[in-house]
Amino acid sequence: DFAEVLEMDLPGLVTIDLDGYTPRFTSLDGVQAAFETPRVRVFDSDDLGLDPALHAVKDSPTRIIDVYSPTSDKDNLVLKGAVKKIIDQLFDAHGKTISSAMGKDLKTHDHGGA
Repeated sequence: DFAEVLEMDLPGLVTIDLDGYTPRFTSLDGVQAAFETPRVRVFDSDDLGLDPALHAVKDSPTRIIDVYSPTSDKDNLVLKGAVKKIIDQLFDAHGKTISSAMGKDLKTHDHGGA
């Protein structure tokens, strides 16, 4: 296993460029461990040694203008029927996208069909 610890001054922003990053599939043990370990640790201003005058709502240089939930421009699609028919419909509509995301040409693999 490999771990790298990075430090930065706050406030900080971490981004991941998905073009250069291929997510790996986690093991069942990894999924189970994720549920058993503590969640994200929350720090308050005392933990970080921050001056309340610099971040309190009254004196904060940050102003929240609007809060909203983004909407999707995509329509949901409910597929009904036999599993093979549904899978064929999904591959016909989205096979290239799924193949690209998985890094495999799924149409050339045997899916166990008769």
